[in-house]
Amino acid sequence: GGGGGGGGGGGRGAGGGGPSPSKGGGGSASKRASTIVAVSVSSQFRAQLAMLLQRISTTRPHYVRCLKPNDRNGPDQWHSRRVVNQLRCGGVLEAVRVARAGYPNRITHSEFLARYHMLATTAIHAARRAVLSRGGGGGGGDG
Repeated sequence: GGGGGGGGGGGRGAGGGGPSPSKGGGGSASKRASTIVAVSVSSQFRAQLAMLLQRISTTRPHYVRCLKPNDRNGPDQWHSRRVVNQLRCGGVLEAVRVARAGYPNRITHSEFLARYHMLATTAIHAARRAVLSRGGGGGGGDG
């Protein structure tokens, strides 16, 4: 005989969490809070995702790159060739080379236009004025 219902608590707070005796209405005095909490894979994932999002929100990331450490999806297995290949294909290694060479690789459009406008064509000057007129900021006067 299976009990009826089930489900995930319907959005309630910290509820009973276990099967309750089926003795009529059941008074609040007979209810006891369970001290054993079953941790599901789903709840672990949600907790880890929440921690990741909290960490990301404290930084200013431009993107998040996920890497697959091995082809078997097994824990504690790190295949360096596989990871390096993913970094190379994703352009990460090239971005590191550019940054090490001293070239700017993380500036806004308005900062770029303010810094390098003297190299630009007439069309780019028009784009610069459009960006600056939208409140893009990014630097000195019209050049």
